[in-house]
Amino acid sequence: MEWGRAYGYFRDDPEWKGKVLMASLALLSAMFIPVLGQLIIGGWLAITFRRIVAGDDRTLPPIGFDNIGELLSAGFKPFLVQTIWMIPLAIFGIVAYFVAVFGAIMGGAASSAAHRAGEAGSQAASAGFGIGAMVCIGVFYLVFLVLSFVLGIFAYSAVTRVEVADDMKPGMQFKEVMAFAKISWGTILKVQLLTALINYFIVMIGMLLFCVGMFPASVITMLAGAHLRAQVYKQHLEKGGVAVPLKQEPGTTPPELRPQSF
Repeated sequence: MEWGRAYGYFRDDPEWKGKVLMASLALLSAMFIPVLGQLIIGGWLAITFRRIVAGDDRTLPPIGFDNIGELLSAGFKPFLVQTIWMIPLAIFGIVAYFVAVFGAIMGGAASSAAHRAGEAGSQAASAGFGIGAMVCIGVFYLVFLVLSFVLGIFAYSAVTRVEVADDMKPGMQFKEVMAFAKISWGTILKVQLLTALINYFIVMIGMLLFCVGMFPASVITMLAGAHLRAQVYKQHLEKGGVAVPLKQEPGTTPPELRPQSF
């Protein structure tokens, strides 16, 4: 994985500052208009991803009011597919929450009853119930954590296939998504864990600039994520994975026409 390239390629675009600024404003707008800003950013990153897969990581796609419809369309497809793949995690989380609340209520009721009765045996039973409830909550949390990693890998695989084709269908083909995850799960997991650590420090540095820098810092981490996703996909193909038909993006500069740096 070319980590340094992933976090610095956007600077090859002479207009990168203006584009990162516009993306930061779109990200900021998500605080006031939920989802809309996320779809715009998601669409911009999806197009960026396709350009990188096609061999052009030196020019970022435009982002602005002129192509907002294109960005929304490109962002909606991976957003919806990811949401669908993560539904089981949301259901499990809701169930775990109600189990935890029910356990806390029952434990409190048992403790109160034992206290009123003043019986040592009842108090011991209450303590045992409380410990059992805590163990159950811990187990639920552990399962939730493992499930989030597993479904995260499946969702990553599905979204990658969607963004390659700019089509929801490849992301909803269960067998093909499973095959993608089977081949690339190790690479995906490494990327997710390391980017979480690296991105944390980048965003923290951005927040030092009166919190305003948090938005462009977040955009930079997202651009890195798009580049790393393209690398994951290319490695997937090198390992024998099945290719998804790539949608060619207008304005993509073929590798042979790119200016060479010395």
